[in-house]
Amino acid sequence: MPGGLIVGKVTDANTQAGVDGATVTSTDAPADDTTTVATPDDPKVGDGFYWTFSHATGNHPVSAAATHYTTATATADIAPDSTTSVNLSLKAGQLKVTPASIAKTVAWGKSAAQTVTVTNTGTAPATLKLGERSGGVVVQQAGAPLDLVQGSYSPLPLAGKAAASGGAAAKSAAKPADSVQSASGDAWQPIADLPVTLGDNAVETYQGTVYSAFGYDGRDTLNDMYAYSTNSGAWTKLASARDLREAPVHGLIDGKIYVTGGWGVGVQPDPKTEIYDIATDTWSTGANSPKPYGGVGSAVVNGKLYSVGGCTASGCGFTDVTVYDPQTDTWASVAPYPEPVSWSSCGGIGGKLYCSGGTRTAGSTTHAYVYDPATDSWSAIADQPTDAWGAAYTVANGMLLVEGGATQSGRVLSNQVWAYQPSDNTWTALPNANASLYRGGGSVGFYAVGGMAGAGTPTKVAEVLPGYDQPETTDVTWLSESTGTVTVQPGASATVTVTVDASAPEVTQPGVYSALLTLGTDTPYRLAPSSVSMTIKPPATWGKIAGAVTAPGGAPIVAATVQINTSAAHYTLKTGKDGTYELWLNVHSNPLQVVAAKDGFQPAVATVRISKGATTTQNFTLLKD
Repeated sequence: MPGGLIVGKVTDANTQAGVDGATVTSTDAPADDTTTVATPDDPKVGDGFYWTFSHATGNHPVSAAATHYTTATATADIAPDSTTSVNLSLKAGQLKVTPASIAKTVAWGKSAAQTVTVTNTGTAPATLKLGERSGGVVVQQAGAPLDLVQGSYSPLPLAGKAAASGGAAAKSAAKPADSVQSASGDAWQPIADLPVTLGDNAVETYQGTVYSAFGYDGRDTLNDMYAYSTNSGAWTKLASARDLREAPVHGLIDGKIYVTGGWGVGVQPDPKTEIYDIATDTWSTGANSPKPYGGVGSAVVNGKLYSVGGCTASGCGFTDVTVYDPQTDTWASVAPYPEPVSWSSCGGIGGKLYCSGGTRTAGSTTHAYVYDPATDSWSAIADQPTDAWGAAYTVANGMLLVEGGATQSGRVLSNQVWAYQPSDNTWTALPNANASLYRGGGSVGFYAVGGMAGAGTPTKVAEVLPGYDQPETTDVTWLSESTGTVTVQPGASATVTVTVDASAPEVTQPGVYSALLTLGTDTPYRLAPSSVSMTIKPPATWGKIAGAVTAPGGAPIVAATVQINTSAAHYTLKTGKDGTYELWLNVHSNPLQVVAAKDGFQPAVATVRISKGATTTQNFTLLKD
């Protein structure tokens, strides 16, 4: 066949590092293309290497393209029956934001501003998109060692005959349920065990409570609902649903948990939609799902519940995507998923649906996609680093979080944790979890609750990675920016004014308020968020009352109620995990009547007078009833 080889490297014009994953194409013969790769077996070559055969010879343009780079083109004199070297350099913007953090001290009810400079040190125009997130910087501690558990892990239902044919090998190969947390780190923190062993459960977090519903306990499919209080540190059994379900679709919308699908009686997908009202601890029903499945990727986007792919009783991997609107109690079908899938990890971010990973009856995938409801279309995004499926997942802090799951086409359980950030289309490794599990539930927190140590071995394990507690929609009322986006040319700078406002409705007490200024770019380089702190000084006429509520012997009483009554107002506080409370008030509120109470204890009352600019301590020791 006439033609010649083209060989070379594609590099980053800013860093001179090789760019893997770039597409190199012969412009005059588009079918002659290839993708650059790393060459770990030949370090002298380095990353960004490519070779491809060209049917065209002589002078022809060759182009290289990669996400977040401008396309580069060079003319190659392609010699027939020989090798021609063509190197290409890709230009991109590269932004620097200063200062890296903002700290302001303001008087009560006042505001302060900070000028932030954005400089483009790269070789192409770049755009910065600013966002807000409550809370401070997440300080990552050491995760557990990587723990890969060999086995054969089935995506099929675990209850009934379907599990019998697919679970025996995994059951014998996996770790016992009581040893899955033997290799622990400092990042993920164990919480109280579930009251029962459980996998294939639906998990949601709402106002400081983690809910776990349905699932498989190793013998039976359940309809139970359990709630974990982050204040008391204990699980409580709540009202049970009507139907039994294993691995259902689920989502939290306006204080209600919507559940449908999942394998029910006879391991057939259950079409009934059940709705749990958190405020009343009651269940009701909605419109039946037109295409129920188990092992589904589910998420809430714009107040609607999405169901992506799934499994029947005997097979996995479907492209069906349906959406439930609670306002009209109706279901609709939308654009199908780009490939057959089940057990994917999904989440709603910025009004779009993101899904990654997943499996079919045979084989799994690293592919990830985003769905835009406005255009009813799916688009490819950066692949998930591993082919994890059946992971515990959620959306928090503006990212899709994926913990554990089965990898290597269902032959290995992993404790790896990944975070996908849509603003720059990148995946980042988070600390490894303490347990290698799959088919458990995840929720904002980042909580991972239950899961399987083998195809038929559910666990009681529950753990949390602190710091990932911000739901998808976050507006920091006391923080604002003069613009949401700014585009900067190479070598140029621009400024943004960031304002902190102590008069915002969110500000109810003096003290230190923390937030993050998120920095998304259209460049290949990720920017760490900027921390923002606002320290509010109390007015001159204010004082603070503080103290602790303990049991005899000094043990703190968690979630005790502290009622502070004045002639003009009443304040209700809850003690923290260390049993403490505090509140700033105007000294004109004196005297204060303070009541401490907790179920199972006798209440205590004290009269307190606070002083200007000082802390008055009032401790309580509650006697048991």
